[in-house]
Amino acid sequence: MIKLSSDPSIEIHDMTVSYNRKPVLWGVDISLPKNQIISIVGPNGAGKSTLLKSIMGLIEIDSGYIKIFDKSLNEIRHKVSYVPQRESVDWDFPASVYDIVMMGRYQYMGLFRRASKKDKEIVLDSMEKLSIASLKNRQISQLSGGQQQRVFLARALAQQADIYFMDEPFSAIDISTENAIIELFKEMVKLNKTIIVVHHDIYSVKNYFDWTVMLNMRIIASGPTNQVLNAENFKETYGSHLNILTEVSNIVKKERIPIREKKLYKKKK
Repeated sequence: MIKLSSDPSIEIHDMTVSYNRKPVLWGVDISLPKNQIISIVGPNGAGKSTLLKSIMGLIEIDSGYIKIFDKSLNEIRHKVSYVPQRESVDWDFPASVYDIVMMGRYQYMGLFRRASKKDKEIVLDSMEKLSIASLKNRQISQLSGGQQQRVFLARALAQQADIYFMDEPFSAIDISTENAIIELFKEMVKLNKTIIVVHHDIYSVKNYFDWTVMLNMRIIASGPTNQVLNAENFKETYGSHLNILTEVSNIVKKERIPIREKKLYKKKK
């Protein structure tokens, strides 16, 4: 099942992406709705991060096109925010929490990047919402993994974008912080924001996301979460994990997906 949105935030048509001439995504045809929390799920190597990076222009596509709010990325880049995987960040970079979050305001500043009163207020408010205001003078290298993740989420929040792409934002954080972030996402959606998340914990998808994309190098399913989470789509998406599919599909059918009790697969190191 691939459901198209009538008023999309993202449109991708016939997109193919390759690494070293080896296709990692192909025939991607999809449209995603506005003002929803959207998950992208699939096994390791399915191309989830590649899909985000392609939309963000960080990876060159072989064919097809991508539109964001019916425009090219270059036309709308100021309205787009991207939070990469925590593992891809150089956490030894000599900067404070405040400095990192202020980077989210750079596009609004002049040549000399002098923060206005409004910029400072937005930065402090973003840190408050992620409960890191007390850490503002700490070096990011001194923080725990969960604290570091919240710093980058605060930086994204400070951008005041319209659409947010987040690559596994719940890695290295505890369940209470995860729940707090989801509540923040819900508040952002009420302000007409769109949030697209690469997510690895299939057990929490139904509880967290309005719309879900199931991916395994191609789009297996895309639509309202309660419509796409079914045994057939699980089998096609996670075909190499047949030993756990029965358990997962039974849980979905009974509509009692437990949060963080088990993992569908272990993340490769």
